[in-house]
Amino acid sequence: MLRDLEELSLAWNNISYLPGDIENLKNLRHLGLSGNWLMGLPPNIGKLTELETLWVQGNLLQHLPIEVGNLKHLTILNVTGNMLEDILETVSSLSNLILLSLSGNKLKQLPSATLTILYDLLAMSPFGLGDMSSLKILTTNGNFLQSLPMSIEKLSSLEKLSLQGNRLEHLPSNLAGLSSLKELIVADNELVGVPDSIGELKYLKSLSLYGNKISNLPLSLCKMKQLQSLWLEGNPLNNLPEAMLKASNLKALGIDSDMAHSVRSLSEPHGGLRISRLVGTGLVSSFGGYFKLQQSLEISAKVVVVAFGSAPGVPNWGGLLSRIRKAMLADNKKSAFDVLYVVDTRRSWYTETKLGEEWHHASLTASPGCPSGTAMREKECATVGGYFQQELQEALKDYKRVVMIGDSMGASAGLLFSPLATSVIAFCPQVDMIESAIRPGRGRDWFRSYKQSLINAVVESSAHITVHCGSWEHDKYQAQLLPKKVNVVVHNSESHRLARELDEQGTLLKIIRRRIEEEIDAAHGAQVSTVV
Repeated sequence: MLRDLEELSLAWNNISYLPGDIENLKNLRHLGLSGNWLMGLPPNIGKLTELETLWVQGNLLQHLPIEVGNLKHLTILNVTGNMLEDILETVSSLSNLILLSLSGNKLKQLPSATLTILYDLLAMSPFGLGDMSSLKILTTNGNFLQSLPMSIEKLSSLEKLSLQGNRLEHLPSNLAGLSSLKELIVADNELVGVPDSIGELKYLKSLSLYGNKISNLPLSLCKMKQLQSLWLEGNPLNNLPEAMLKASNLKALGIDSDMAHSVRSLSEPHGGLRISRLVGTGLVSSFGGYFKLQQSLEISAKVVVVAFGSAPGVPNWGGLLSRIRKAMLADNKKSAFDVLYVVDTRRSWYTETKLGEEWHHASLTASPGCPSGTAMREKECATVGGYFQQELQEALKDYKRVVMIGDSMGASAGLLFSPLATSVIAFCPQVDMIESAIRPGRGRDWFRSYKQSLINAVVESSAHITVHCGSWEHDKYQAQLLPKKVNVVVHNSESHRLARELDEQGTLLKIIRRRIEEEIDAAHGAQVSTVV
């Protein structure tokens, strides 16, 4: 009956279906359906022709109706964290779409051409991905894609393309058409090389290639005058162009320690160079995740900060920790701490391998994901997060003190692995994902298992744990589910991205720095404060 309604949010409920008469909301412009139990959308949704944004992340969608393609005014379509195995001709004609997020689904091998035009990543239609002329952001992290269509080169407005955590072996040979691209993320795939045409991306500022099988880089990389950061760790590289290392515009270059030994010019690196090494049991390259250790330039550190990546990758822990180190040096404080960056490229809340095989909680027998011939114990494999736990144990074994930090999904990881830490600082974690709008596409039993595993870990942990949340009731509810031993700090903010907001206010640096300094003191025999 609400014919004049323009915005409708049904997020964070228990809705399992939408009634077909939603089509009567002819003036609806924004529809939020995140964090429900929807297995599908009604075909009638295609009659909401004024719709501009559609948010359906954190549901159980297996397909989208073809009628979604009728939403010609749609600018944002977010179906992150569902169970989509294909997206046929549902979005190819959405020429006004600016943001399309497909991360955390089950998209597999791309369909092949049956007409004279190659069918694309998103639609089995003659229009194809390349006809989405307004698209600026495309994210497909944590799927099972093995290839990309050539038509992707037609996305001339695209500024960010994120393909992390798939099974891509090659990139399209001609990338020059992506003339507006500023950020390209193809980390943690199966790439064996990079096409020469990448050098034609004259506006590209950030390129992430880590965790692949690349042995040689094209010399065309040296032509990229705008490139400021290049991440290459975890590749069997045989070459690193000397001209690229000397490029004054390059502010951050990530290579692992094995590569550093083979490059002569690294004996006199420029100021932006960051050398890191991959750590863990050695299974990371094959079974997913990312464990990158950046060591202190001072004496061997006794303290390590584990920075867990969140689902959308914010805030920038690397930049923050670099500023903390500089501030400590400026104040003549001890700044000897290493940083371990941990990323769950599958967006599984740190419970899956790269291949999408769960580490089950209930069974005491090894899950199918346990690789044969490894020393991983059956009990560890059978626990939620067991794979990441095993890798963390190996990476952290030589440190006296461990500080874990994280935001959103990364905050939940800090709590889940808190028994391995001496301090945990978590910003807006998800504990009970049945009651959360930000979650993976899972069932209730999985969410209950995750919640119990996380709470059990916190109970077991002897770490000093602080949870920061805003005044939004959802985030406060999540924090209140934790045992009373956890220090909960409520800030005057309605944003779930509290850490980013605190960083903008200058508060985040003080919070993290104080805890790091106290852990450094403790590593040298001083008493750790319980001040929040």
